[in-house]
Amino acid sequence: MADCLVIERLEVEGYCGVMEAERTSPQPMAVDLELTVDMSQAAATDDLVQTVDYTQVAALVTTLVRTEQFCLLETLAERLAQAILSRFPVAEVGLWVRKLKPPMQSAPESVGVRISRQAPQ
Repeated sequence: MADCLVIERLEVEGYCGVMEAERTSPQPMAVDLELTVDMSQAAATDDLVQTVDYTQVAALVTTLVRTEQFCLLETLAERLAQAILSRFPVAEVGLWVRKLKPPMQSAPESVGVRISRQAPQ
């Protein structure tokens, strides 16, 4: 079984939606992340330098969601995955991005997308 760093329900206000109002007024969103990371060195040394610092990952995700605009959740999810893969030593990123108050009449709890991306070999 692969080692996995999990960040659950990182809540942030962001700009994502097909309607222009969704891209001009911030809306509540949540991101869940699962990062495949070899944690054996960190566990053996008890040294943060030997692993991925989840506070840095959370800061990156928060900054991107707050400062960039997207029409599609799919595009936002891809942007987050590629940013994480390019900045951190992870083998795979799984993430779930969702709007917590989607503009729908039926008002589901949330709508979102889940993707999984691997680091280039």
